[in-house]
Amino acid sequence: ASLDAGEDPDTFVRKFGVEQFNKQIQEARSLFDFKLEWLSKQFDPVNIEHRAEICKQMMSTIYKIPNAIIRHGYLRQLAERLGIPEQIILKEGTPFESALTKEESEPKSIIKSTFNKPLSSVDRQILSLVFNDLSLVGLLKENITPDEFDDHRVVIIFEKLYATDLSEEQFSIAGFLNEVTDTEVQKIVVDVSAQEAVAVKDSKKILLDCVARIKKDRLRTRRQVLSKLIHQAEMSGDFVKLENLKAEFNNLLKQRL
Repeated sequence: ASLDAGEDPDTFVRKFGVEQFNKQIQEARSLFDFKLEWLSKQFDPVNIEHRAEICKQMMSTIYKIPNAIIRHGYLRQLAERLGIPEQIILKEGTPFESALTKEESEPKSIIKSTFNKPLSSVDRQILSLVFNDLSLVGLLKENITPDEFDDHRVVIIFEKLYATDLSEEQFSIAGFLNEVTDTEVQKIVVDVSAQEAVAVKDSKKILLDCVARIKKDRLRTRRQVLSKLIHQAEMSGDFVKLENLKAEFNNLLKQRL
C-alpha cells in the first residue's frame, strides 16, 4: 500500500477512514516494497547518509524474518534497489545477524533484563502518587489492571499492591520489599518512596489522567500492530484471519478515551 510521506497506517485510518485503508491494502505489494517505498519518501536515497538510514531501517525488518533463505533474498534485493554492493549490505547486517543468533540461542522463558532502564514519566508519576498516598490504590485498581502497564517491573509492583489489604494491615515499605524478590523492583520502590513527599492538588485527577494516557498509548500501539497484521494477512491470502483482524481493528476505532 502506498502512503503519503509522514503517514503511517494508524494515522491514515484516522484521517481517511477504514474503507480507504482497506482499499489501500487490497492494492498492496509485499511488506518489503511497502516499507522501502515509504522510507524513500521520508529520506532522500540520493543522499549518502539518508541511504544509509534507509538501509539500516530496512535491515531491522528483514532480520526479523525467521527463514534465512528469504532473508538473504531480500538483502540481495535491497542491495540492488539501493545500488549498494551486496557484500557491503551483508557486512552492515552483521550486528543484526549476531543479535538474531543470540536471541535464537536464549531460552524463550527468560525475560530480557531491564536493568538500569529508566521508568517512563507516566509510570513514575503513578508510583509517586500511590506511595505518597496509599488511599489512591483503590481508585487505581478500579481503573487499570497490572498487565496494562508495559514495564514488567511496574506490573509486579501493582500485582503486589492490589493483593495487599491496605485497610486492615499496617503497610510498610520494609514489609513490602520483603514480599518482592526482584532486585530491580526493590530498587524502584526504594527510589520512589524515598522521594520527598510533595503536596499535590487534585491527585485523583492527575492519577486518572495518567491512566488515560497509558490506555490511549496501548490502544494506538494495538492499532498499529493490527495494521501490520492486516497487511500480512492480505499478502498471505489468509482471508479468514483478515476478516477477524479487520473486525478487531474496526472495534478499536470505535473506542474513545
